[in-house]
Amino acid sequence: MPKFVGRQRDLRDLNEVITRKGAHFVLVYGRRRVGKTTLLLNWARQTGRPVVYWVASRDTRAQVRSSFTQAVWTWAYPGEGRLAPRFDSWEQVFRQTARLVADQPVILIMDEFSYAAESDPSLPSYLQAAWDHLFKESNVTIVIAGSHIGMMVEMMGYHAPLYGRFTAQLPVDPLSFAALNEFLPRYTAAERVAVYAVAGGIPAYLECFDDTRSVGSNLQALFMRRTGMFRSEPFILIGDVIRRETQTHEAVLKAISAGKRTPHEIGVSSQYSGALLT
Repeated sequence: MPKFVGRQRDLRDLNEVITRKGAHFVLVYGRRRVGKTTLLLNWARQTGRPVVYWVASRDTRAQVRSSFTQAVWTWAYPGEGRLAPRFDSWEQVFRQTARLVADQPVILIMDEFSYAAESDPSLPSYLQAAWDHLFKESNVTIVIAGSHIGMMVEMMGYHAPLYGRFTAQLPVDPLSFAALNEFLPRYTAAERVAVYAVAGGIPAYLECFDDTRSVGSNLQALFMRRTGMFRSEPFILIGDVIRRETQTHEAVLKAISAGKRTPHEIGVSSQYSGALLT
């Protein structure tokens, strides 16, 4: 089970939101593996409120709607193994969700929302209409979370369907250096500094380090081997931040890793003009 460390401030911020009366619409975003899901699930359980948790995937529009509906039905009819009905639109899905939630102080978490919005670009518009006409006057707390930072931040933009609807936003930051004491208790302070310089405060990265082995041994296993988890991580992270094609950025990183340092060297190596990089 993922460790839950150093999130007291985030918990206080989320708890402060739900102490206010009425419905809440919360946007939670942060880079991949920073611990958003662990934070939200721990927070939701601590509140003692009913919780509906759904994590989106990159599926077809119909499959995305179906998986969300099933999550709501599983919560509404626990232990019955009841299959959710099929709905042909998000309007129908949200109308039935509002009916099942009624006046309960439910926390509805829509995790990796950016995946669902990529699969069905109409989803934010339907969610906006559902908030305005079905949920805004209820006791529900809707939380949408995502790792695609570029897309999540755009949802707050003036021209986005959900502009002006969020009652709170929470950027989830990496953990502080002090948190490494709990992840790597056997390491000396100097060794923890070395790990923090490489992995930062990303919980999923820190959990990969084994403090019964040397820092160098960990780095070799995690970074140098073809099976290491960090081999493809830079390119995944670029895709989460940038919505357009990422080949240029990947080429620049490869050039730097090959020892190129000046804009001209990087441009020539990555087959792009030096002017593009200055």
